[in-house]
Amino acid sequence: MNPRIGLIYNPFEKSSFKLLYGSAFRAPNAFELYFEDGVLPGSQKSNPGLDPEEIDTYELIYEQYFGDHYRGTIVGFYYEIDDFISQVRSPRDRLLAYENTSQIDTYGVEFEVDGKWENGLEGRASYTFQRTKNRDTGQILSNSPKNLFKLNLIVPLYKDKVFLGLEEFYVSKRKRVYGSYVGEYVITNLTLFTKNIFKGLELSGSIYNLFDETYKDPGAEEHRQAGIEQDGRTFRVKLTYAF
Repeated sequence: MNPRIGLIYNPFEKSSFKLLYGSAFRAPNAFELYFEDGVLPGSQKSNPGLDPEEIDTYELIYEQYFGDHYRGTIVGFYYEIDDFISQVRSPRDRLLAYENTSQIDTYGVEFEVDGKWENGLEGRASYTFQRTKNRDTGQILSNSPKNLFKLNLIVPLYKDKVFLGLEEFYVSKRKRVYGSYVGEYVITNLTLFTKNIFKGLELSGSIYNLFDETYKDPGAEEHRQAGIEQDGRTFRVKLTYAF
């Protein structure tokens, strides 16, 4: 049983407060339960006795509309995860395995403002501060950034047919499994896309990591690298026809 409860209060026409609670679980997948690849140190062994992860979420939301085009949101959140599934190395045989390792607490606040206009112009900006810790040790989890910033903008170029999309996001430094950190980074993505140039036809072209930023994601226990370099500038063209 995983209940979800929400209370909403509207003191004014364009203002609202929301208090939300929810619970959920994630069952271990087949890879986490059964995969094994040898007996050498660094190999992985199976663990069919894994229990599901369980999470309780608490959120307090303030939402405010400004005029006809703008909306602002402030969200305070607190999440509790029990029986967190994580890959660890056994001190007895040095083999890797997925285990229910600890209880995790995540808390933080998110600020967001967005706008939308009749001509098709849209924009959204958000900032999130969060901390994710092991409840037993107080240690910050790996691959868990403290600060996140996102910016999305859609600009109409030709009537309601051709648009330019800009996506910008910032990720602060993140802890590696081995204790050091990978650096912060800023990524810019650019997309030119169409809507119904012809009936049912849509075309888009995207450039990801526009400025060819060099950055890394933290490696896991199974990786030799403490940080794994990610893709540089990449391109994608997409054509969709619906009939």
